[in-house]
Amino acid sequence: MTEQELANVIWDIKEIIRNLYDDAEVEDVILPFTLLRRLDCVLDLHRASIMQELEPMRDKPETMRRMKLRSLM
Repeated sequence: MTEQELANVIWDIKEIIRNLYDDAEVEDVILPFTLLRRLDCVLDLHRASIMQELEPMRDKPETMRRMKLRSLM
């Protein structure tokens, strides 16, 4: 997907949600979701290795899992 195609998709989404949000609020919704999607795409290449590292931590306390996840980033 080219940058222009991505921009068109984002603007199309803006048109869909226009009735749900005021024009001023639309940018507050689009930007965070665009950033989240970008992070998802970047991290997707590493998803398998991250999940493999976290698997032994499944039964550990949440704090330990978070510390392990931070060490992988």
